[in-house]
Order: sequence, then structure tokens, then C-alpha cells
Amino acid sequence: TLLTRSLRLLIYVMLPITTLGIVLRSQVVTLLFPVGLDQGAIDLTASTLLYFMLGLAAHSLIAVLARAFYAAKDTRTPVAAAVLAVVINVSLAIVLVGPVGLPGLAIAIAIGAWAETAMLVWVLRRRMPELGLSSLARAFLESAVAAAIAAGVAVVALGVFDPALGGHGRLLTLVDATLVTLLGGAAYLGVSLALRIPELPTIVGVMADLLHRPRGA
Repeated sequence: TLLTRSLRLLIYVMLPITTLGIVLRSQVVTLLFPVGLDQGAIDLTASTLLYFMLGLAAHSLIAVLARAFYAAKDTRTPVAAAVLAVVINVSLAIVLVGPVGLPGLAIAIAIGAWAETAMLVWVLRRRMPELGLSSLARAFLESAVAAAIAAGVAVVALGVFDPALGGHGRLLTLVDATLVTLLGGAAYLGVSLALRIPELPTIVGVMADLLHRPRGA
């Protein structure tokens, strides 16, 4: 179905973004926040970003899953799933913020997002047997393998480039992050080709469109 294809495409796109974002979390924080942020603050923010990234794929899937319910004129189920996520977020945050600190909030939000995703998929599968859970599970497994390999390549590349480029100004940090991202992305594409992922042409087309789209379009 169109919904299954959309969910598979999101999985193939978001998992590599998650892993590369985790590898480059310190560089991302350095680039996004004002100059002069001390190393302790960078490390704390980067650690928090790591756990936020773990919920990134879930948040993207929720956006599509919720629309499937809205199209069926069902607004109650997405709201109920969102309430469940809030309950989990708050409960886990209370438990984790003491021993873990700020990252505990990110952990709670990530777990809540995956719980919300699981509930939406479970209800939708009962209503739409053609949803294809096995197809989604295979996409998740394939993407996870490819993303893990891409992350490994990115870690090695970061170990090579970071000593020369990292911590020497925002421009060089940007160059550092860009090179690592390109190598990690190339590794992901290579594994995707080896696995013959059917959505690969669509993924490449989307990325090419984003790169060639005029600014402000």
C-alpha cells in the first residue's frame, strides 16, 4: 500500500540520519550554538542530543501514521496515543532526571515517542491487515544494518579529520562534519545497493532534489 511504502521510505531515510547525527553530535552543537560555549556545556548538550536522536525516526513515523487515522476521520486514536506518550514522558522524566540529569528528559521523550509509534502501528494493523508489518520490519532491519555500518565509517572518518579540523573554528568544524557526513552517507548508499533496497532510487532522488533546490524555495 501507499502507506506501507511511505513508512518504509521514512525508515530508510531517518535511521542513517539518526546514526550520523549521533556520531556528529558535538559538531552539531558547536555549529548551532553561540561561540564561546564552554566544553562542559557542549558535552552536556551533545549527550542530551544523542538521546533525542534515538527518537527521531519515531517522531517522523508518528507524523505519517497520525495522518492515516485523520484520513479515516479518526482523531481519537492519535490523541490517545499522544496522551500515552505524555504519561510515559513525564513518568520516566521524574525517575531519570535525578540520576541521569538533563539527558534523562531526552531518554523519556524518545521512549515515549516509540511507545506512541507502537500503539499507532498496532491499532492500524488491526484495521488494515494489508499494512505489511513484515515489510516494515525488514526495512527497519536492513536500514539498521546499513546505518550501523555508515556510523562505523563516520567514526573512523571523524577520528581522521577531527584532530586536524575540529575545534579550530566554526568553518573548519563545518568542513569536518561535511566530510564525515559524505563518507558515512556513501557507506550507507553502498550497503543499500548491496542489499538491493527498492526505495534507494527514491531516496537518492529526494536528496538530489533537496541539494539542487534554490534557497528559499
